[in-house]
Amino acid sequence: MMDAMATPHPSGNCAAAGTPSAVPIVVAKTAPARAARQFDPLSDPRWEQLLAWHPDAGVFHTTAWLRALQACYGYEPVAYTSANPGEPLSDGLVFCRVRTWLTRERMVSVPFADHCQPLLARAPDDAGKSWQRLITAAQRDRRGYIEIRPLRTPWGETGNTEWGPSAEYAQHTAPIAGAREPLLRSFHKDCVQRRIRRAEREQLDVEMGRSPALLDAFFALHALTRRRHGLPPQPRAWFRHLAEACGDTLTVYVARKQGRAIAAIVTLQFRERLTYKYGASDAAWHALGAMPLLMWRAIEEGRRRGARTLELGRSATDNVGLIAFKSHWNAQRQSLTYFRFPSSGAGARRAGWRQLARKPALALASYLPQPLLIAAGELLYRHIA
Repeated sequence: MMDAMATPHPSGNCAAAGTPSAVPIVVAKTAPARAARQFDPLSDPRWEQLLAWHPDAGVFHTTAWLRALQACYGYEPVAYTSANPGEPLSDGLVFCRVRTWLTRERMVSVPFADHCQPLLARAPDDAGKSWQRLITAAQRDRRGYIEIRPLRTPWGETGNTEWGPSAEYAQHTAPIAGAREPLLRSFHKDCVQRRIRRAEREQLDVEMGRSPALLDAFFALHALTRRRHGLPPQPRAWFRHLAEACGDTLTVYVARKQGRAIAAIVTLQFRERLTYKYGASDAAWHALGAMPLLMWRAIEEGRRRGARTLELGRSATDNVGLIAFKSHWNAQRQSLTYFRFPSSGAGARRAGWRQLARKPALALASYLPQPLLIAAGELLYRHIA
């Protein structure tokens, strides 16, 4: 990779009129290439100012997401920019330093996010230089490996041999702007529209907000769902810290049948983008259509707040059921590839719990008592990032 810290070769003009003694030769040297600088995105107000206008900024760049990661898992947020101290930011690359006793230190952009696109200079001619400066500075400061999770590769079509893919997913995004009825009709007739009508006939009650009671109802279903998949749940504290940090940009939706919580989802909104981040349900009540009803209510509320697109998050490429569910919402699928430096050779195509789930020890998770499984999540998730 080209060193963005290197000084370019001098270039200049020679005034040729007259003799050398009468008119001296003047050599104009090009200024050294600007190096990227590290800063704290939680204490530097310029970071949120950059997020307010940059088209690639999203919920996983925000200080709310970073503060929740720091509060729950102890990760250290750090960012890089080409701007000098005191200058407005025109670019930025954010990471969390992950240090645990179980795993080696690394920099991840950013933990538990579906994606986190590098925020590069807007001018096409400057974007490549911006990326080179930012990533060179990160590589200079790294201990262990670096992982980035872009929506689009920063290297264009050329690739980069120093970086290798570490995981691959499918990402789904759906348009939700426009008139209400045509939007509803754009969704799958059987798997969405009819199931919403079924849920309404069943008179399911839907609550929305971010109260402790709603978070508790969601977490109970989250733990049940993760157990069904043979995985520990994320810590209860994570959802509490996330709700506290995000404020009213986070919403919990809970569907109840005769007072019993049977499905729940958690959404986040950033500007015109609504993100469906977490979903959970009791499989015994799936036929009632609670999940489609919650999604539709979330879409309606997001539209009321100005959302125009719905991000349905990442899915493992072999999770056929989840991918089908997301495609039913008129969502477009794109490949989502994470990259690691130094390259991990052949490159892992799976990451986190889905990779570990193939091991017999984790396969036993579905047989563990629920309190023990919850305790396992509280112990292990900080090491996954």
